[in-house]
Amino acid sequence: MNEITIIGIDQSTKVTGVALIGFDAAGKPTRHASASFDAARAHAAVRASLAVRYKEQTGQRLPRENADRARLNRLRLTREWMAAWLRTNEAMSVDAVAYEEPNMRGAGATGGIHQAIGAYLTLGFFTGMEVVRVHATTVKAVIMGGGGWFRAAGSNGSAAEKGKMVHWANDALALGGTPNDSGSQAEADACGVAAGAWRNIQKAEAGTAPKAKRAARTPKEKV
Repeated sequence: MNEITIIGIDQSTKVTGVALIGFDAAGKPTRHASASFDAARAHAAVRASLAVRYKEQTGQRLPRENADRARLNRLRLTREWMAAWLRTNEAMSVDAVAYEEPNMRGAGATGGIHQAIGAYLTLGFFTGMEVVRVHATTVKAVIMGGGGWFRAAGSNGSAAEKGKMVHWANDALALGGTPNDSGSQAEADACGVAAGAWRNIQKAEAGTAPKAKRAARTPKEKV
């Protein structure tokens, strides 16, 4: 497999992480950029500003926002932030976009995240980029270190495991994250998504992936 640059996304209706990583033919990161966005905090700030203006204009409290609309507004803020962030890193050409497959979430959050995934699939359709979904167990269990792949013990998605992912990202990519910080955790998970996507692509191209794993690569539509 030739060199490839992957956008890894740890999407959330609260804190989203994104990582742009270039991998050489052996899977070693050659360049990277990553960041996280706290949509919940940004949305709260927007609502607070609206509340002040609404109070000044009407003398009343701003009506509560229903949960579905709040999730959509947080996703909108995330989309706007991600677009601006990608523009600052446009010198890195992108070959694939990877996202973590939602699992074990509430119905509302899953629905919101599926809308975000639809945007990634649309992006892939119009740009020709490959779209790769990565299962959460792959993100937690398959990480890069020491020039090769190894399986981390005790992957269970717990807070302790998220801290382990931050330590891995710090060691592998010198991110300087804080293990108990939600932004650092999202950023590290996004790096793990990109690494897991590289693994899936490499195995699929080598023809060694099980059928279920090969299916994790979103097929391109024939024209």
